[in-house]
Amino acid sequence: MLQKKKGHDVTLFLAADGVHILNCKSAGEIVGQGTGDLHEHLENLKNTNVTIFVSGMSAKARGYDDSLLDGYKAEFAIPDRLVEESIKSDSVLCY
Repeated sequence: MLQKKKGHDVTLFLAADGVHILNCKSAGEIVGQGTGDLHEHLENLKNTNVTIFVSGMSAKARGYDDSLLDGYKAEFAIPDRLVEESIKSDSVLCY
């Protein structure tokens, strides 16, 4: 969370299969080549109080309920929220 450490406000919006990311519950469960352990990244999101919006429709379609958001500064949102957050942001990164 380098950008958060530099004083930038960070907002994350997860949709489609991206909602599965928050279901990673332990170290070593998902480790990317060159990107590190997802669980460590998620712990950083919790510790830096980053705002996370999760597509409610995507989560529901994949069998998740409110417990997916436990421990995060997170809420379910609709696509309109993604548009609102994008418009008010100085930068939007998507990958």
